[in-house]
Amino acid sequence: MAHRLRRRSRTGRRARYGGGHRHRPGCEDHRSPLRRAETELPTAHRPRGAQIRKHQRRAARAPKGSEAKAAEHAKVARIKAREADRRKDWCEKTSTMLARTYRLIRFEKLNITTMTRSAKGTIEQPGTRVRQKAGLNRAILAQGWGLLRRRTGEKAPGRVEDVPAPYTSLRCSACGWIEKDSRKSQAEFVCVSCGFTCNADENAAVNVAAGQGGIPRPRRTAGAGGVTAATGRSSAREPRPTRVGIPLL
Repeated sequence: MAHRLRRRSRTGRRARYGGGHRHRPGCEDHRSPLRRAETELPTAHRPRGAQIRKHQRRAARAPKGSEAKAAEHAKVARIKAREADRRKDWCEKTSTMLARTYRLIRFEKLNITTMTRSAKGTIEQPGTRVRQKAGLNRAILAQGWGLLRRRTGEKAPGRVEDVPAPYTSLRCSACGWIEKDSRKSQAEFVCVSCGFTCNADENAAVNVAAGQGGIPRPRRTAGAGGVTAATGRSSAREPRPTRVGIPLL
């Protein structure tokens, strides 16, 4: 999963959080608090899968109903509980930091339930690459995207926005041109219109930070997707922070 930040002046800073399971979280400003917080990301620790499998194998070999089997199952439960506690702790600290630091926080609106759906399929239509999809699902769920979004919204009411996910990874953050061929690979983005090159996740981060997602818009000279269509409320105007929740520092 990936975190991206786009910083403005001290009186109007914006933070962006979005999904990206291939790369570790990063941000455009290396001095950002989120850059420091990423070192405590739950998935940054050594994977506990090997320990869990070891105790599961021992439990399978132990006699049924024995104390040894129960002890191995208890060890597996403790490891999983520590992982859950570590994930919750990181989400609490990161959401508090975001609420205290940024006036506007934008999240990429992702349907996590659909993204983590099993690829097993049915007997009539069995799925493909089921093991790979199961590993991807575990990686997504281990990062606590939904928990971080919910806790940030509770701590910074009125200052959190959801940006539609479509076209955020295909839109050029420099010229606003949307083209499928610009996404050369999972990590490489090269705009076919202006030649702008950067990491694909970072390009999407700028688009989400600017609120450019969802419906494709015509090309403009302005960066991060150009000028949005006229609506009842300008997308450039930021909501005023309320006195509820964690105050800004």
